[in-house]
Amino acid sequence: MAKGVKLGMQIKEIRQLEKGKNKIILENDDYVLLYYKELKAFKMVQEEEINEDTWQLARKTMITRGKKRVYHLLGKKDYVIEEIRKKLVKEDYPVAIIETILDYFIELGFLNDKSYTEKYYRYQKATKSRRIIEMKLSEKGIPREIIKAFFETVDHQETEYETAENLLKKKYNNKEVTKEDYNKMARFLAYKGFDYDVIKPVIMTYLKSTEETYDS
Repeated sequence: MAKGVKLGMQIKEIRQLEKGKNKIILENDDYVLLYYKELKAFKMVQEEEINEDTWQLARKTMITRGKKRVYHLLGKKDYVIEEIRKKLVKEDYPVAIIETILDYFIELGFLNDKSYTEKYYRYQKATKSRRIIEMKLSEKGIPREIIKAFFETVDHQETEYETAENLLKKKYNNKEVTKEDYNKMARFLAYKGFDYDVIKPVIMTYLKSTEETYDS
């Protein structure tokens, strides 16, 4: 046996997939996805053994392809780590290869959930309540501890009042409203994720300003 070449495992199955891909599955259920030309280059045959060095080269081929895929995605917009993980899972990348690819982009700083959280907040705080922002970040897959730690560093209370006020102005477009409209306005702001301690003073201030406008 050549130096550095280790005995491997038997290829349990070579399964043909769509778009010219093949899924090569070992007897321990580890697998890679290769195109036909790659399959031939590695001389993989069903029910025959493959040495470890060749298997690792096949994995590197898939890792390189995965990196190109992620570069393409990140070239279009920002993603959080979990969003990229889900895309790679959907494309049937093995878990270990996915984590290798993610670690590569995390090290480069191209995937950074903390930075994404800060940027998302900066762009959304003028139109969304803290509760809605937290919910959206959570839905994207940002870990709860990162979201919590971020909001401990910002004073969002003043922004909440301003955002609620702007949404109310946009909704009613300075139309004449009365105290009878209070509940309707409160439901609107509650739906947008604002707490009562924000809703009440904002509505009262808005009602007062519209009264002054129409009285003048």
